[in-house]
Amino acid sequence: MKQIVDRARRIIKAPILIGVDSGHDAEESRREVARYSNVDYIIKLNPRRTYTVKQWMPRIEEADVTWHSIRGGKDYTALSVIHDTDYDQQRLVVGSRLMVFLLGATHYSS
Repeated sequence: MKQIVDRARRIIKAPILIGVDSGHDAEESRREVARYSNVDYIIKLNPRRTYTVKQWMPRIEEADVTWHSIRGGKDYTALSVIHDTDYDQQRLVVGSRLMVFLLGATHYSS
């Protein structure tokens, strides 16, 4: 992440939005990108990971969302919850049981 931000900062001064796939959803990556000002991010999470099941799925279940079936094994919903960490405030957006996005922003409002 540091290399991405450093390269982008060399060519633009405007706020940066980084979008990455689940290969970059590690806590260390989120912590790294949260250090930068004017850098927001969207990360596709791998919901099969242990931290997702233990930390975020209980909050999703508490929200009592309605799941809609597209076809066998393909369910979707719309849910957004705030996830506070010691380094950032993140918005968890759930689209389906296998598609979860994490949005971290330096200047959004809840």
